[in-house]
Amino acid sequence: MSKQGIDPDINSYNMLLYGLCSIDKVDDAVKLWVECENHGLVANVYTYEVMIEGYCKAGRIKDAELLFSKLLSKKVEPTSIVYNTLISAYCIDGNMIEALGLFHDMKNKGIRPTYASYFSLIQRLCNIGNVENAKELIDDMRMNDLLPNVACYAEVIHGYCKLGKMDQARSVCLEMSSYDIQPNKIIYTVMIDGYCKLGNMEQRNILQCEMAKKGFAPDAVT
Repeated sequence: MSKQGIDPDINSYNMLLYGLCSIDKVDDAVKLWVECENHGLVANVYTYEVMIEGYCKAGRIKDAELLFSKLLSKKVEPTSIVYNTLISAYCIDGNMIEALGLFHDMKNKGIRPTYASYFSLIQRLCNIGNVENAKELIDDMRMNDLLPNVACYAEVIHGYCKLGKMDQARSVCLEMSSYDIQPNKIIYTVMIDGYCKLGNMEQRNILQCEMAKKGFAPDAVT
């Protein structure tokens, strides 16, 4: 840009960095950031958001960690987007210690967790069979004035079903209904499958009828 007589600012660079990261050209984005710094421009929090997300998308979590440390050392206030990106990356990588550590760190710093913060953790915890902790996070959402959506409930219900804990799954289903959040086809399907695996045909039939009344067409599982 400078060669064309254009005096770029940090926002111009941020747009270019975003474009490069969105097409997985993170190394080119790093070179551009060096150019940005050579022009005396100071990165803002959006710069860090873009680059950390770029590293995480590329599976380069260590590089994202280093950049997060740099952000903190530069006294740049991290946003929920920065935390959510890293939490999601750690969850995908199976590193729940780091993911939960960041979650608690953002809360301690007064940064309000979002749906994305909770969902990444809930989904991964359920996938590894730690459903009780996932359910605690749903309760924590309510305490922080966030209404869990059907996707959060579906993960917990599915988690209980995979463990054969159908009483707990049913309890969570009733809880969500009490908050006027209606079960979707996915929830009915996993619960019917769970009852079938336990040989409880009576409950399976009850759910199938309930499912039909709500207009959900049966599939291969149900």
